[in-house]
Amino acid sequence: MKGRRLWLLFQIGFTVLLLSGCDKLDDSGDAISEILPGTWLFSYDLQSDEDPGLMFSYDQVIFTDDGNCVITYPGGQMDGTYRANGSVIRIDGIINGETHTMLWRVRSFARKKIVAEYDFELGRQHITAIVTLDRDV
Repeated sequence: MKGRRLWLLFQIGFTVLLLSGCDKLDDSGDAISEILPGTWLFSYDLQSDEDPGLMFSYDQVIFTDDGNCVITYPGGQMDGTYRANGSVIRIDGIINGETHTMLWRVRSFARKKIVAEYDFELGRQHITAIVTLDRDV
């Protein structure tokens, strides 16, 4: 009985070690910056305790090799710059003369898909946007 518990404890510990060692986001700080340049289709899902009553429309995000980016939406665009390292994409841009900074925490990524989350406040309400970028081919 004692041997079984020890074996089970060993298996659990090994599994935790194995899973934490396979986190691609922590292993390579430059991996996200290498795949980011290009055109990405943009979608999102808002998560909040209450219905925020918000609806945004975005078409695409273009990240260039030189650190510039453009987020397009119906009737306009936000021009800015970006930096990507570790598991964060920082976007600094200007919309209607106002400077905005967005920090997207990357949840997962591959060559053709990036899923990130972005937290912001609207009034007294905390909202998390789950941003999905699909590479436009």
